[in-house]
Amino acid sequence: MLVRARGVGKVFCRDLRRSLWYGLRDALGELLPRGSAAHCAAGGERALRRGEFWANRDISFEIRRGECLGLIGRNGAGKTTLLKMLNGLFKPDAGRIEIRGRVGALIALGAGFNPVLTGRENVYVNGSVLGLGRKEIDRKYDEIVAFADLAEFMDTPVQNYSSGMQVRLGFATAAVLVEPDVLLLDEVLAVGDASFQVKCVNAIRRLQARGVAIVLVSHNMHYIMRYCDKGLYLDGGRVVGCGDIGEIAGRYLQDQDAGGAVDVVRDPWAGNVPTDSGIALDHVRLTDVDGRSIDTARPLDTVCLRVPYRLAKTMGARLVRLELAVDDAKGLFLQSVSEPLMFPGGAAGAEGEFVAEIRGLCANTGSLSIGIALWDAGVGGAMLAWSRNNRVDVANPRLEAGRAVCACSWAVCPVVVPQPRP
Repeated sequence: MLVRARGVGKVFCRDLRRSLWYGLRDALGELLPRGSAAHCAAGGERALRRGEFWANRDISFEIRRGECLGLIGRNGAGKTTLLKMLNGLFKPDAGRIEIRGRVGALIALGAGFNPVLTGRENVYVNGSVLGLGRKEIDRKYDEIVAFADLAEFMDTPVQNYSSGMQVRLGFATAAVLVEPDVLLLDEVLAVGDASFQVKCVNAIRRLQARGVAIVLVSHNMHYIMRYCDKGLYLDGGRVVGCGDIGEIAGRYLQDQDAGGAVDVVRDPWAGNVPTDSGIALDHVRLTDVDGRSIDTARPLDTVCLRVPYRLAKTMGARLVRLELAVDDAKGLFLQSVSEPLMFPGGAAGAEGEFVAEIRGLCANTGSLSIGIALWDAGVGGAMLAWSRNNRVDVANPRLEAGRAVCACSWAVCPVVVPQPRP
């Protein structure tokens, strides 16, 4: 186990002057242990003082060698605060963090760089801070420059770098120079061109194969689901879920569709109307052709995707189109758009369902994300409603390789050689 967090919490103060005063009192309290007990609640948890709030609270997880943990949550959920505690920049106010080995981190854009120094000088300064000798930095310098692809700019002050250039140099330094046991990355893949992102992805894979534990923060669920083994979903500084990345990412995306708040009783239809059309779509239900609900599909099965709808206001009949988009961990898997269909409309509160029948599901084993959009069929028709991030599992007992399977009939047709007549 490389990383273990148990009941970790961090407290901040909204008022700067009060925060400085609290910091001075806490520092004195550590020198005089008796003073530190004054701010403990009845349960042993640190009590909040005026203006304070929990940025992280009661967070527990573990990361093994070679695992990649995806930190998921809205802006302000506490992801970066947790990364900074893992990196030692913040001291937890509750709980305990245990990390074995060297930690490399790219948490903030250009973090650890002196803007006045050149890229070359910053590499050597960072290496010295990490305890590396000049000869060891010399040995790795060319590899860092090649990874960052900044050979022309290494003697330019970092303050003149673009944001993408700073991330390039920062990632190259963290991945190549540090040779970490634990690597912390905050939105690194969101900056830079496609070729640099490919380099980052390949570097992440190499580090994982070498046994490096990685913590990745990104709002791009494609990256999270593609590269992470497990997920930690935070909201309001607390853990909403921790476990398999598919389940955790799916829960987060569904919460976003439903309005973003968690642990709140809400209308299951809320948040699924991206326009004022008055049509709300619920989440997709998977059934067989007879309408019986099923949990798992098999390749080449005929399955039905049933999407309940409800009208929030009276609507007349109209022609609509339904669009089906299916994604797997590697991106868009298949897509289908219907011919114009007559939608009967109805009075406010009317309900029904749209049904998409897939004859011969071509997906191989894995987890699929289903999105169904409802469009007005007119020229330049607008989107009326959208149900997305619906998870469907596909199980293939034969475990063929590849993302897709096809319905195919095989036959053996030997050539019959005519026999000479006697």
